[in-house]
Amino acid sequence: MICDGRTVNIDSGARSIIIEEGVKRCELCIRGLDILESIALPASLEEVDFDVHDCPKLRKISIDAANPFYQAEGDRCLLAKGYEGLNRAIDCPKPVSRRERRATRDIVKIALGYIPEGVEQFDTDYLLTYPDEELLIPASVRFLVGDSPFDCPRLIIEGDTDVPVALLRSPNLKEVVVKGRPHFDSSTLFSPYGEVEKRLKFVFLNKHCQYRYEEGALMEGDKVILGSFEEGGRPIIPSSARVIGTYAFAGYAPDEINIPDWIEEIDELAFSSGELTREVHIGAGLRKVGYNPFGAFYRAVKLAVADDNPYIYAKDSCLITKDSQPWFMDLTEAESSRG
Repeated sequence: MICDGRTVNIDSGARSIIIEEGVKRCELCIRGLDILESIALPASLEEVDFDVHDCPKLRKISIDAANPFYQAEGDRCLLAKGYEGLNRAIDCPKPVSRRERRATRDIVKIALGYIPEGVEQFDTDYLLTYPDEELLIPASVRFLVGDSPFDCPRLIIEGDTDVPVALLRSPNLKEVVVKGRPHFDSSTLFSPYGEVEKRLKFVFLNKHCQYRYEEGALMEGDKVILGSFEEGGRPIIPSSARVIGTYAFAGYAPDEINIPDWIEEIDELAFSSGELTREVHIGAGLRKVGYNPFGAFYRAVKLAVADDNPYIYAKDSCLITKDSQPWFMDLTEAESSRG
């Protein structure tokens, strides 16, 4: 860790970390302390950043009550008081960009195993440990931000939270229970690419919710928002789907993708991943494709378009509409079954 510019080594056998009084700025960079149980912070602390991972027994965070900048909530949460007191710090009326978030005081600086009630915006990067069974997102949380996916078996969304789909891309997350009417935002995919769970299940308890779970996919109308894969790696595309949304199957690159006849549109980067799909078979119904849907930036993708597709064909490294407008030029190898 770094205290006021000084690097301080931490004993690998430490059960507790106590930052001495007088330290004003501290960056806690901790990895793999299996027996670490608690962190104590002084009254003098003005700025703290946490980069803590793989500390499964960490259960307590405390700070001197005289600290004017931060306040502990119980043993498991550290809140920033802000310039106008704790209540003002908790009240966040709108989401902020990553740049804005780094330029202002974060509301929750650290949480251990839960998300505190009353906070309107929560950064998952500060959720350092997870419960063994389920994590509740309280109804007060309107916006989720951060780059760290939820690393728990079951997630419960209680209210009308804005949830980036990227935060659901965790191999350990098996089920999402939706009680409120959240908005699932699929417009961003954090790097490194998250892994799409083979069969992430959604349970909707609110009949007024605009989403549904069908054939292993999170659906909004006829669009796949978040898809899943069979054990062999084949994408599961529901028969009621007509559109495959942005990043819907991102994070995993099967050797072969078959787009069924009932799919009419594929949004940009729908199948993007850190690797490359080598062969794509396109059915008769596809008529519109967004930018770089198969993540083919560096190597060849072999394309095959159905004979009876009236809208597109593949030729000379391109998918081309039959009005002669190419869609994308990234591909270096293509073929069409048009003959």
